[in-house]
Amino acid sequence: MKWSVILSKKLLLYAIPKDIKIYLYGSNVQMFGAIGNNNLNKHVFIKHNCIVVCSHNLKFQLSKLTNNIKGIKHSHIRWMIMRGIGYKISKRLDKLEIELGFSHTILFRLEEPTVNLMVNCNKLKIWGCSLNKVTLVAKKLKMLRKTNVYNGTGIVYRDQRFELKVGKR
Repeated sequence: MKWSVILSKKLLLYAIPKDIKIYLYGSNVQMFGAIGNNNLNKHVFIKHNCIVVCSHNLKFQLSKLTNNIKGIKHSHIRWMIMRGIGYKISKRLDKLEIELGFSHTILFRLEEPTVNLMVNCNKLKIWGCSLNKVTLVAKKLKMLRKTNVYNGTGIVYRDQRFELKVGKR
């Protein structure tokens, strides 16, 4: 079954999957699924069990819509690894306590309620129903300790590949 049909340059029709419920609250459209819920933007309307998107940039709106549906059905996951001696991470209520070789511990406050974290030694799993919020939390964590390209230490994504540079001889 084809999920989306482009009707014109500014109009897109997208079939609603069976396991996703859509509710209207005034002018807001909200999607509920197995993992969580997301609000849809102002370019979206509901008509006969289909989502109608009216926008100048249909490719962008279609990718946002498919990311929302994927997140609600299966969730978005980002794995991170802390490489280095003395790097430790632990979870305390709504905060992360991170030791990155500085003289003090860093308290990282989790501001996004829809993003979940799982801590295991130096591995960190970030998941949630919103792709933007998951990548935002991952990027904030990564900015705490920049990757050293000479010895490979720092906070990196699990699937990230980089070549080590050769230092002075």
